[in-house]
Amino acid sequence: MVRGRSTISSETESLPLIVVDGAITENDISAINPNDVASVTFLKDAAAASIWGTRAANGVMVITTKTGKIGQAPIINFSVNASVSNHPDLGYLRTMDAAQTIAYEQELVAKNVITAPGSTTAFSTNVADVTDLTFKLRAGTITQAAYNSIIAQYSSRDSRSQIEQYLLKPATSQTYNFSISGGNNFSSYFYAASYSKENPYAVGNSGERLTVTLNNTFKLFKIATLTTNLKGSFLNYKNNGISLNSLYNPTLATFMPYNQIVDDNGNRVSYSKRFYTGWLNTIYPSGFLKWGYNALDEIDNADNRQRDNNYSANFNLNVPIVKGLSANAFYNTERSFITGRNFYNDNTYYYRDYVNGFTQIPT
Repeated sequence: MVRGRSTISSETESLPLIVVDGAITENDISAINPNDVASVTFLKDAAAASIWGTRAANGVMVITTKTGKIGQAPIINFSVNASVSNHPDLGYLRTMDAAQTIAYEQELVAKNVITAPGSTTAFSTNVADVTDLTFKLRAGTITQAAYNSIIAQYSSRDSRSQIEQYLLKPATSQTYNFSISGGNNFSSYFYAASYSKENPYAVGNSGERLTVTLNNTFKLFKIATLTTNLKGSFLNYKNNGISLNSLYNPTLATFMPYNQIVDDNGNRVSYSKRFYTGWLNTIYPSGFLKWGYNALDEIDNADNRQRDNNYSANFNLNVPIVKGLSANAFYNTERSFITGRNFYNDNTYYYRDYVNGFTQIPT
């Protein structure tokens, strides 16, 4: 940031003004290929306000892209960059393990902090698995031996290992840059293209970016100078991954330390995000769709995409009048096209939850 956040009243106002090749841009800075940048200058206070007025209140980031040189022989550059980084270490945070969580749930039930769910009560609030088992033991619907056996299995689990195995992966990125620049006695040019592909640590998420830069400078009648800057950026995102926040946020659907994504036999395990499973099992024969949620099923059936296409063109004509004085004509146009799609097929939790919301409850 050019100025401190304490002087800013909103997130939008905290952003500095961005100027690229003399023109103010509203595009995100990610649309600019760093390899095409020749210099970055930060202006603030009076220096910025004298040029861009009140819009420069938060400072100005002035970006100048590369150009060719008059009389320069063609120069070709090609580079490849690749990186790999590991996914977040879920064991770094000191959170309760399965045994501690189980003991906590048992204590809440023993102290009557949690109300027992009802399998005959419509839309009965969901409870965690151990809490449900403890209530069943208290009601006498399961034996102490069966309860102890299940609790022993739960105590040995660690859901973080399954999250790391099925929902996370090492993050990778690769970038290919190509540019050619040069000039003759009357013009110069700089042409560049870059392709980037990123795979974040969340399984199901990915991104691609293609940028194109075409910069030209022309000498007109050996007096005037015409500069043109044409840029395009094309970004494609896939956002089908499961965020860690959605798993760990303290809600009715919190993924507990003893929960599983896949069981010991390799079968996917679903759990309820909203209502008590005992009640849900009573309404399925009436035509309700399965109300369970499994993260891997959501990744397999999700198709969420966003495309950002950005175009900009600058034309600058400079005509000297007398020594130390020149006339300058500048034209800039910028276009952005953003399209997004969230597609939910009939196997997604969103679809099933939506349909069930309009299905009549049996009486």
